[in-house]
Amino acid sequence: MRMKLRYCLLLLFFPLFVFAKDKTSCGDKELARKDCRLQAGIYDVRLLEKTVAWSDGTWHTVDPIPMKGEALAWEKVTMETMGGRPILQFLLWDKGEGESQIQSLHWFVATAEKRKFWILSEGVVRKRRLEPPAVADVPGKKPSKPKYLYDEWEKFGIKSVKAGQLEWHVNSQKKILETKQVQDGV
Repeated sequence: MRMKLRYCLLLLFFPLFVFAKDKTSCGDKELARKDCRLQAGIYDVRLLEKTVAWSDGTWHTVDPIPMKGEALAWEKVTMETMGGRPILQFLLWDKGEGESQIQSLHWFVATAEKRKFWILSEGVVRKRRLEPPAVADVPGKKPSKPKYLYDEWEKFGIKSVKAGQLEWHVNSQKKILETKQVQDGV
């Protein structure tokens, strides 16, 4: 009887594991609360405000997230498999600098090979600043959501080129990230 029950449970839940779809980007609510879980192939990652935890069936590592929890907002986070390894891309807004509080959108490209989280590259792809309020907020009412003035996007991307190499670019800046660099954490 117990064997039949186990067999039935196996038949019931096996398709959930085998045919589970990859989840390669964080949703709006996950980005807002800075808590997201992504999956690409055999790789599984849990992102929290200050940490990244990787799994390939067993949870291996907990490393600091880019900007070490100091990001003001998460714009976009994705994971895909490129060249046979997991590549995470983060678009994170910083808190701003200077008197006008100009904020920069940082694009981080990272991987986790040999159970270690590595930031491969980083670049600034956009800037913004708070738009001056047209009308002062009315006391007792919920304050309005901040509005921003945005600069144009910089052209950026990453692609798989020759065996084991990735080409990273932001505008005219380009570099090749080779397998050796990824494995050594350079």
